[in-house]
Amino acid sequence: NTTNGAQLLSPTTADGDYFLHVKATDTAGNETAQTFEHAFTVDNTPPVQPVLTADETAPTKQDVTVTPTFSEDSVLQEVRVNDGAWEVYGTPIVLTENGTIQSRGTDEAGNVSSVTEYSVVNIDKTAPVAPTLSVDQSDWTNQNITVTAIFAADTALGEYSMDEGQTWTEYAAPVVVEQNQNVLFRATDAVGNTNVATAMTVANIDKDAPNVPTADYAINGNKLVYVPGMDNVEG
Repeated sequence: NTTNGAQLLSPTTADGDYFLHVKATDTAGNETAQTFEHAFTVDNTPPVQPVLTADETAPTKQDVTVTPTFSEDSVLQEVRVNDGAWEVYGTPIVLTENGTIQSRGTDEAGNVSSVTEYSVVNIDKTAPVAPTLSVDQSDWTNQNITVTAIFAADTALGEYSMDEGQTWTEYAAPVVVEQNQNVLFRATDAVGNTNVATAMTVANIDKDAPNVPTADYAINGNKLVYVPGMDNVEG
């Protein structure tokens, strides 16, 4: 008779391919004519962690696209953005603002790779703040007016316009204004963000001489009355 029973095999933990042979022997020494055979593989090695690559690493005002590259044995490829939920990877991730992307791969045996993380910090879509404008004279004057602009630290190019924005000139020194008008200023940062133009209105220049004097002499009793000419501009 065959003795019922089972022998506990020592567990195999080393990676590799194995072939299991099983046969039965009774107490009289009789063995089964056929042997149970089973091939299996032990895999405790996780996939190599993914590589994350951005299409732009320099400062930019455009979106940045990040592409993960997974190892061949990663049958499950996952990504997540800004510590959100893990999602199955489908297409490159487009970030419209700075953020963090993580990726991981899982093989057929369920081994999970180390997580790869990439932080996008080079997106800048914010224009510089408007420059601070001042004039050297706010009272009525018959002299030119000088307009000074102080630009924000992140301004790469400061400009001014004397023709309501039709043409622009790089600001290098205070702007001298010879007649009443608007002077527009704008600032652009290193990646091309430009703020809305700011205007300084100069309206206190008066270079026109008074009208030619006129005199009207009249005798009022024993007094002679004189009426002079007047400037037609206040100030």
